[in-house]
Amino acid sequence: MRKTLIATAIAGAFSMPSVAMAADAPAAASPHTFTANVSLVSDYRFRGLSQTGKRPAVQGGVDYAHASGFYLGTWASSVNANQYPNAAMEWDFYGGYKFEPVKDVGIDLGLIHVYYPGGKSTAATTTFASRAGTTTYPNTTELYAGLSYKWFSAKYYHSIGSSLFGLDSGTVGTLADINGNNAYNSPNTSTRGSGYLDLAANFEVADKLTLGLHVGHQTVKNYGNFSYTDYKIGLTREYSGFNFGAAIHSTNARSEWWYAQTVNQVGTTNRTKIGEAGLVLSVARTF
Repeated sequence: MRKTLIATAIAGAFSMPSVAMAADAPAAASPHTFTANVSLVSDYRFRGLSQTGKRPAVQGGVDYAHASGFYLGTWASSVNANQYPNAAMEWDFYGGYKFEPVKDVGIDLGLIHVYYPGGKSTAATTTFASRAGTTTYPNTTELYAGLSYKWFSAKYYHSIGSSLFGLDSGTVGTLADINGNNAYNSPNTSTRGSGYLDLAANFEVADKLTLGLHVGHQTVKNYGNFSYTDYKIGLTREYSGFNFGAAIHSTNARSEWWYAQTVNQVGTTNRTKIGEAGLVLSVARTF
């Protein structure tokens, strides 16, 4: 009996630690991360310009990220069909690689394709600006490279397609402005090589309250009258899992070139200046 008790005690001494180790071992973390987001905005502003004729938009997206730094995502928003004829939505697809070469410094390299399902124009309407009467498609592909340091970020987008959001030789090659002046005469010139520089800074000014500052510059290759700078200042507050935002957007985009055009039932033409200053309210949630 004593031998049995000793053997049992020895067995217990060797078995108990292994049980404790098994209980304390953390589960292996997954290298895959999926997130989703949805938002409602009072006006969808892209690079400072209204995409909805200064009306509300519903937006949402899904993102996948791998622990190695590679990521893929998709995002969509409603848009104004008068600016994007035959299209009621913008659908973005993007992917890239993020890494941190040194502490607090991030680098982001990738590609984005902006797609407007069904979008094309053969009439004198607008995508981003006034257009001539030829068929064009607003779909756009850009390469981008970003750099971030703590609260500051900079990102540059470079267009690699012949058309920048519908601006190409067919639509602006012989185009005059809203007053019929300053016509271009470059029918064989594309907007490939256009670029957009995005500079942003975000500061937490109070608990769950963030101040966001932004300035960007859009350069339209071969058509300088379309180039412009945009600005944004806004506040975002997190509450119960939702992010509530208010931001003022403005640009120096020339209104005689950047406008949305509609024609009512009696044939009257109405034009909306899509680059003028405006307040945008938003509510968003990430899952």
